[in-house]
Amino acid sequence: MTDSVADIGPDDALVSSQRVSALLDLGRTHEAAGELSRALARSPDAPVLWRLMSLVRGDLNEYPEALEAARRAVALSPDESRSQVVLSVALWNAQVVGRRLTWVFPHAPKSGVVAVSAPALEALREALRLDPHNTEAHVHLADFLLWLNRRAEAKRHYELALQDDPGNQDAQLGLARLTLGRRPAEAERRVRSVLAEDPNSVPAMQMLARTQLRRKQGKDALDTALAAVRLDPANAGAQQQFRETVHQYLPLPSSETLMTDSAFVWMRNRWRLARLSPEMRAQVRAVHRQQPRSVWRHPAIRVLIVLLVLAYTALPILVPPPLGPRLEVLFRVVFFAALAIGFVAAVGRAIWKRRAGGG
Repeated sequence: MTDSVADIGPDDALVSSQRVSALLDLGRTHEAAGELSRALARSPDAPVLWRLMSLVRGDLNEYPEALEAARRAVALSPDESRSQVVLSVALWNAQVVGRRLTWVFPHAPKSGVVAVSAPALEALREALRLDPHNTEAHVHLADFLLWLNRRAEAKRHYELALQDDPGNQDAQLGLARLTLGRRPAEAERRVRSVLAEDPNSVPAMQMLARTQLRRKQGKDALDTALAAVRLDPANAGAQQQFRETVHQYLPLPSSETLMTDSAFVWMRNRWRLARLSPEMRAQVRAVHRQQPRSVWRHPAIRVLIVLLVLAYTALPILVPPPLGPRLEVLFRVVFFAALAIGFVAAVGRAIWKRRAGGG
């Protein structure tokens, strides 16, 4: 989100804003923050500079400082819709980002999450009261509502944004995210329409990778996610999307149940890796090396699993009664308990993935 240079006013603030915009375009965020600090020392009452400072501090993950800058912008221009939007983003980053969305019922987030997200939502509603056609406010409000699983409200605000700006990429991608869980084909159609207009849109390529994963097109999803990284190597979101794509399509055994670890995942990964290009295999291995090694992947643990399976099979036969039958009962109880735990874990994992995918 950027302010129009024409709205800045004083010449000094105008020049500073242009310099900051150029630095941000080059990815030199720390230098942009320094330039803004010097500009604010000269023009402390320019709300546009405080709005830019809030956005820059947010990009640096300095959320308390971003919130303070946003509040200064609102204090200087309380009737400015854009200041309210910047405040809402700062509030969301400072108070909501990093929290896990837990649920009491399938569609009811816990009241604590609702409470901490309320100030950000209120700031966006104030922005829309000041300017009902502020598409950024509609999109941010829809994004936040979608995170809270208020899907109908989110859809309405995405559609309102598209009414004022039919080519708005963020709104189109938001609707794609909204439909990803239940209608992945529709989500992919929306994403491809964005890419038809802007083939170099990194957010659209990230979303396309997610839709391809959802449609069981894992190899294509890897290619798309890696293409997004190559298009913008400094984009942390694109890098994270590629890592997530690798972990979902080629999960390490440590992320699966113990029963699946010893055979199925290993064989499936070997088959999938064989279908990838040598370059892609190298990229996948680089991502896997970054994941902490789990105790369940240690060779000694694998040997122990094999010994337990052999004991389950052989000991009841080799050990004479009455201990033999008792051992057989014990092993059967352990075996089926592990199987039940694995099944419950797999079902829970599937439900979590569905929610995380927007379903």
